[in-house]
Amino acid sequence: MSDIKALGNWQPKFEEWKKAAQPLLASGKPKEAFASYPWMRLDDPPFQRPEKPIRESRVALVTTGGYSIEGEQQPFEAVPSFDDTPARVLEIPLDVNQEKLTINHRGYDHRFAEQDINVNLPLDRLRELVEAGEIGSVAQ
Repeated sequence: MSDIKALGNWQPKFEEWKKAAQPLLASGKPKEAFASYPWMRLDDPPFQRPEKPIRESRVALVTTGGYSIEGEQQPFEAVPSFDDTPARVLEIPLDVNQEKLTINHRGYDHRFAEQDINVNLPLDRLRELVEAGEIGSVAQ
């Protein structure tokens, strides 16, 4: 099944889930809301082979960890709006003072990420990969 067809099959299930989930999310019950989430399944992984070696490439990282820089950014909004408002993307600079990072996402256990930020925001590992010549550079 193509990704487009899979998306078409998934969208009605998502709309049905959304109606049931909105009141649960609004009342602070994300675990209950996401217990019935209709995860989309794809036959093939969405992968595109790079056009050039990773050692020559600039790498960027996207995480759904829910980070923000305390005192500098509006906190990450952990509950979706379900309207046409575009999702807000917060940029975390590579050289951020990691002590100023806070996790605003309520949908997962922060314990391990609070012990080692590299669990879901591997800034230190990316810098190490650049230093080792494994990747070309990291986007700011």
